[in-house]
Amino acid sequence: MINEDQPFAIALILSVISGFLFYWIAYGITSIILSFLRVVTRAVVWVSHGFVDIIGFASVKTTTLIKRNLVSKNAPHFKPALISIVLLIIASLSFGELPRGYYMLLRIVVCFSAAFIAYLSFKSGGNWLPWCWVVIAIVFNPVLQIHLDDPEMWQGIDILCVCFFVHSIFAKTYKEVSDK
Repeated sequence: MINEDQPFAIALILSVISGFLFYWIAYGITSIILSFLRVVTRAVVWVSHGFVDIIGFASVKTTTLIKRNLVSKNAPHFKPALISIVLLIIASLSFGELPRGYYMLLRIVVCFSAAFIAYLSFKSGGNWLPWCWVVIAIVFNPVLQIHLDDPEMWQGIDILCVCFFVHSIFAKTYKEVSDK
């Protein structure tokens, strides 16, 4: 454990290292789950302090989705969006009880993923959706952080962001739609 006597830099370095280790573990678990995914349906419903959250997971094999062009295997934002979805779901299920390094990693990954998808959306000629991604990138900005003390508020924001990332994975790219 880090004592109060140790410098802040050591605490920051250890936090970043643990965050990156968790990132690679989450990415590995996601890859394993997707490689072995068959027909599975999951619905998680829980009630906490009067706030009801419902998360639905896809019930179709991922390779079938790719073959049917429901998920573009060439989409450059597929992996960042998928990693962001996993990190956001873990954060929303934790009720604010994860280490500080995890939330910093979450902010970095979601901010850069949202900024990247916003760039792709602007480049494709989207009207209002790119601005939603800009707002998500601002909310999860790791440098100028927005502090909300209520975990339920963050839980709602996390679920909303999961919906946006899921939409970005399953939606046709804007370039493909405008070319047809």
